[in-house]
Amino acid sequence: MNAGRVLVGIVTTALAALIGVPVASANPPLGTNGLLAYDFGNGNHDIVTGAAMPGAATTTVVNTAANEFEPAWDPTGRRLAFSRTVTPGEADIFVGNASAGAPLTGITDLTPGPADDYDPVWSPDGQSIAFSRSDGSRTDIYLMPSSGTGLVDLTQGLGSYNDYADFSPDGTKIVFASDRGGSRGIWVMNADGSNPTRLTANAHGDYAPNWSGDGRWIAFQRNLGGYAQVWKMAADGRGQVRLTTGSTGSDNDPYFSPDAKQLVFDRQAPTPPNDIEVMLMNLATGAVSNLTSNPGTRQIEPVWQDVQRCGGKQATRAGDDGPDVIKGTKHRDVIVANAAEGGKNIVKAKGGNDLICVGSGPAKVSCGAGAKDKLFETGKGRKKVSGCEVVKVKVKKGK
Repeated sequence: MNAGRVLVGIVTTALAALIGVPVASANPPLGTNGLLAYDFGNGNHDIVTGAAMPGAATTTVVNTAANEFEPAWDPTGRRLAFSRTVTPGEADIFVGNASAGAPLTGITDLTPGPADDYDPVWSPDGQSIAFSRSDGSRTDIYLMPSSGTGLVDLTQGLGSYNDYADFSPDGTKIVFASDRGGSRGIWVMNADGSNPTRLTANAHGDYAPNWSGDGRWIAFQRNLGGYAQVWKMAADGRGQVRLTTGSTGSDNDPYFSPDAKQLVFDRQAPTPPNDIEVMLMNLATGAVSNLTSNPGTRQIEPVWQDVQRCGGKQATRAGDDGPDVIKGTKHRDVIVANAAEGGKNIVKAKGGNDLICVGSGPAKVSCGAGAKDKLFETGKGRKKVSGCEVVKVKVKKGK
């Protein structure tokens, strides 16, 4: 969501279904605030992670001779997508495996080719990635499976610039910026590209929308009077409120914390050398503080890791045969099953001592024969269970 990269048709439901557009009925439960990832520019641009605390130590997780920017956590906080410049005028979407305090591993290029691809964002079920693609004449929002095959153009034929996509927490909608109808504004469409609806109109341009984890709010960047400011509105576009004044610099790229209580953004100093720092806002009080203070650098596009937990362990997505999370066990996947998981919320454990938590949506959960899978009775979702050991204890959020 880099303001410096602003480049200022609709697909059928059947096509969208081929690549797994998420469909859901309710927002998942709010997660726990994890690490921040952001673009650290100091001559070269790299991706770093660190705690959302002033002066916190950071880990450089991607550091090559190329420029890396626009990081995006997957819903489990275990993978990180980002953009990388591969040739002049061409960036690709990459993804790697993340672990605290270490560089990414298994980095893969998902979009090799001549187009300029940037601004990746994951669907809430982790199955799809939306991103912006420019061919030099126009910019559109594409959707692809997280494997990187089967791309579909969601915004073809409408407007010249469509970018800054972000999914609603229930996975049914995508908010984005577009110049269709005149000036750049914030729009929302169904996750298959249908029913685009304008939410804001501003002659100077609105950019970089981000949906809060509770589904109630959208933060965005509004350009007025020579400075960018952070605004917030209800998810239907009503109640637009300015959160920063822009009087001390240009405020860009807002991003909600998973618990929807805080907001991070980057602030560019109004005078040369125009350093950019990551800022933190308390949404209850409006207080703003510096998270970074590194003169001579540009730290931009902060995004917050959402750490969902189940039975005291960090979650993977449903069906992900992830690494052991308890020493000595075999493929102990930790699964959070909520309304965003695959739409129908069908969870099939793989017989490896899985832990399963159910959130607010209805779920059908089945466990392997003879396995020791445990289903934690959490949330208020309706559950149809077969073959699982049911543990009737409440798992506290963040534990």
